[in-house]
Amino acid sequence: MTTAKPRLAELSILVDVAEAGSVAAAARRLGVPKSTIGRAVHRLEEELGAVLLQRKAGTHALTDTGRALVSRAAPHVAALRDVTHSVAHKQTEVQGVLRLTAPADLAELVLAPLVVAFTTLHPAVSVEVDATIRVVDLVSEGFDLALRVARARLPSSSLVMTKLARLDLGLYASPTYVARRGLPKRAQDLAAHAAVILMGRGVRMDLVLEGP
Repeated sequence: MTTAKPRLAELSILVDVAEAGSVAAAARRLGVPKSTIGRAVHRLEEELGAVLLQRKAGTHALTDTGRALVSRAAPHVAALRDVTHSVAHKQTEVQGVLRLTAPADLAELVLAPLVVAFTTLHPAVSVEVDATIRVVDLVSEGFDLALRVARARLPSSSLVMTKLARLDLGLYASPTYVARRGLPKRAQDLAAHAAVILMGRGVRMDLVLEGP
């Protein structure tokens, strides 16, 4: 003995007929000819071996069997529609975790306002920022983007480096320091001066000075 296995598409159309109130109204709702609705319901009737829709004098009404089937099937059809709608919506919605790394000053001055604006537009995205200048392994540590101040090029790899902006740096001293240690006149004079440099653990930084 075989058991009928009604197709979900036909079952969904029967629910549409019940909700719309008629075959014609269901056809308008779905944007298809009435004949398409009629054929779908007929296929469902053949598979179930039961009459679901009365057809008299051009009118259509659900039979008792049809109404009983719709009352049990409608919640499941609605749930399936919600699921498919949710999946389709997620395909167009930006979501997930975005991991970034940048030096502390760039993270505060540049990234912070950008992250606020981005997450306002895409609330389903969670942004994590690691404020550091250490050399990171983007792949193994799961970073999507690293902002770095550098002159060197990347070694041969699948990673891509893009220059975002030119950053001009300078050497500055407070009046108190200058009064105590004097003002250097040549680059060589800097060897006798103290300097405060933001550096990460295990990171080497070479200052290249241009000019007299």
